[in-house]
Amino acid sequence: MNLLGIGVDLVYLPRIEKIYSAYPKRFLEKVFHPKEVSLALKRKDTPVYLASCFAAKEAFYKALGGYQPFVWQEISLLRDPQTKKPFIEIEGRALEVFRERGGRDCLVSLSHEKDYVVCMVVITG
Repeated sequence: MNLLGIGVDLVYLPRIEKIYSAYPKRFLEKVFHPKEVSLALKRKDTPVYLASCFAAKEAFYKALGGYQPFVWQEISLLRDPQTKKPFIEIEGRALEVFRERGGRDCLVSLSHEKDYVVCMVVITG
């Protein structure tokens, strides 16, 4: 297993809450995959889940080395239905770039404390 990249992102939860309350439909459609939206809207802590998804997307971009030619919705933070363990699902151009770089696995770790959500993504090949 080769380490291809590590990305970390820290999100300030009140910022996500403010954007979500001001532009709920636009924010959901522009940034999140429909699967993420579905999971987020089923939760009492919708903004926390959205912040986690946002942090995961940013961390994934960083793990691949920065700017990449794909869109936010191609990277989804999901949960295993049985274990609740988070994982990232990749599709479209993001998946092509991931494979071009030799990516085989994408590991994700999340943490949340009061006003902050942090995510680390490790890409291995």
